Amino acid sequence: MEFQDILEDTVRECRGEFLRYDYQGFFRLYPFTTENIDGYMDVFDVSSKKSLSVDSSGDQVINLAMRGCIDQTVIDVCPNTKFYFYLKKAGLLEFGYSEFLQFFRFRNYPMLFKDNLNVFSFDLFYKLKSRLYDLDLDSFIFWDTLFQEVSPEILRRRLFWGDEYQNKVLFRINSYLQNKSAYQQARESILDVNPKFVLSDLTDSHDSLEDLNSYDFINLSNLGTWWSIQTTKSVVEKLSSHLNDDGQMLVCYLYDTTESSPYSNRYHRIYDLANDKFYFSPYYSYLYSFIGIHGIMRNNEYEQDSVMVYQKKKDYERGMTNV
Repeated sequence: MEFQDILEDTVRECRGEFLRYDYQGFFRLYPFTTENIDGYMDVFDVSSKKSLSVDSSGDQVINLAMRGCIDQTVIDVCPNTKFYFYLKKAGLLEFGYSEFLQFFRFRNYPMLFKDNLNVFSFDLFYKLKSRLYDLDLDSFIFWDTLFQEVSPEILRRRLFWGDEYQNKVLFRINSYLQNKSAYQQARESILDVNPKFVLSDLTDSHDSLEDLNSYDFINLSNLGTWWSIQTTKSVVEKLSSHLNDDGQMLVCYLYDTTESSPYSNRYHRIYDLANDKFYFSPYYSYLYSFIGIHGIMRNNEYEQDSVMVYQKKKDYERGMTNV
């Protein structure tokens, strides 16, 4: 899509000019991550490595940067992903911790069941405009146009999904929001990170991935809980050719799940771990479980979340397994 088309469609969407059945090309952003990134990220060796991630919230990029991953590519079906990342980056570099929260937080902020009336305030946007202009001209034009055309609250409600956890959850799952010291670390880490953005629908068999290189870490987040299990395996198989030897792929984030969790057919099929080990072979290496956070997803009696991981072996090791 051309930039001008994306901008015009976004303005129309924010004004409510599209009917649901008229327009399928626009996709909303997530304001913040909806998974416990801090719970699993340190198990992956990403320092000075190359990564590919899906990330419409920008939080995957920031958390990877804090762990030393500078060479990043973001692949997403949402055409506004790049613009939101640079708005967040400008906010990190220009705002203090409290100002950042005041500008970006909306739901359940400053307290539970309260919405932030100062979200996307004009005064704070004016403060970061010069920084945004220097970082990325398209992102500057995108947001400057939207702030002129749409009220901040309408912009926040119509351009973003409503998934936004309360403070005690969001601050624990996102490394850069945990405290002022972590926020300062994120500011320093993000300076040299300017990801390559690839607009792609990974589920479309005709969507070319020629723009992708090879990576040491690929993160598919929780998309496998939205796609069919057949689609997820197809995407994993397709991306495995872009994974370096010894590289790791986060196949899917699973909420409230460990190896011993019983499967219920009320859940998505990817939660059937016994079947996954067979179905995803050879793209299932292990399940990594970590402390869950109360307030995320089903919030049932299980206290751990998990990620399905594929670790690509070297050619000679693959050959040995087949002997």
